[in-house]
Amino acid sequence: IYILQYDFLTCKEVGHGKKKSHSDEMFDEFWNKYHECTHLPKKEIGAARRAWKKMNLNERKLAIANIENYYYSLNDVKYCKKAHNYLADRSFMNEF
Repeated sequence: IYILQYDFLTCKEVGHGKKKSHSDEMFDEFWNKYHECTHLPKKEIGAARRAWKKMNLNERKLAIANIENYYYSLNDVKYCKKAHNYLADRSFMNEF
């Protein structure tokens, strides 16, 4: 006998995939905030994740905090870097 939605009916939680780590949650926050601010298309997420993994916690916090400072310091927004270049070049550490 097979009962549809047995876990739901018995009030058991079903784990769909593994839980996101703090680093993954921070990356998602960065990814969304960066593209909201810059209005660039969300491309090359794999390269951005690789650059993100190479950074320490302090650099990650700076990267998120300085997105707007970086964007508004540009003379011409057409030269705005893609997310992975922003991370790899450590553009968040520039003096604004």
